[in-house]
Amino acid sequence: MTGAIISLVPGSGDDSGSLTPAPDLQTLAWLNRAGDAFTVRTPERRWTARLSGLRGTQSLTFSPDGRTRAAMNVYGYVQLWDVAMGRRRATLGWRSQPRSLTFHPTRPVLAVNETGAPEGSVTLWDTKAGEKVRTSQGLKSALRPLLFAPDGTLLVPMPRYTVGWVDPQSGQVVRRLATFTEPREPGVPFRTCARDVDAASFRADGEQLLTHSSKRRGDTTGLYDVPGGGLLKTFDTRESAPSLRPMEGH
Repeated sequence: MTGAIISLVPGSGDDSGSLTPAPDLQTLAWLNRAGDAFTVRTPERRWTARLSGLRGTQSLTFSPDGRTRAAMNVYGYVQLWDVAMGRRRATLGWRSQPRSLTFHPTRPVLAVNETGAPEGSVTLWDTKAGEKVRTSQGLKSALRPLLFAPDGTLLVPMPRYTVGWVDPQSGQVVRRLATFTEPREPGVPFRTCARDVDAASFRADGEQLLTHSSKRRGDTTGLYDVPGGGLLKTFDTRESAPSLRPMEGH
């Protein structure tokens, strides 16, 4: 890295709402203010999509390799677009509004959680074929952002105020952290968090995990040792959700 400033923002005459850069920071996508069209600018070209099915688009997300872009819509579907060609490749449908989504770090898999799913669920999709792989039920809610761990497992909130790792191939929970408990004096009963884990982030090597939980009297952030599963430290983070820096050794 050179430290040079990279120009990403649209021009002054562009109708731009939310902006989303690709992982390489060389490509940028943005929605217009009405949420019914989006533009993608790559180093080679620029294109704009204006289709009736784009109305209601609320977010744009790039795959890790920057080749696919997912447009999440409030009307119950996600569109997959080829970034280089400017073509829609697939439309993935749900019975209710998608809540959050994330791409697998190395495989063509997209994980999506929807707001109206019974008892909470996450659906995995093959982004090359545009086909559903499986739906994992019983996931109480979805992290924001929903995320894969560096090893390719999916991190999801679990009952009793903790998080678990789901294997994308089997759809089964392969491990979970112990339930967080409030610090206490000797002889005082344990008290669990008042609410579920609602945000999390990994260190780049996956060795540490930062979780955030909201409570009535403030927010709590916990730093965990992932291999051992132990809680290293807690922080009182009022009205904020910090994240780990995506760098080795930090």
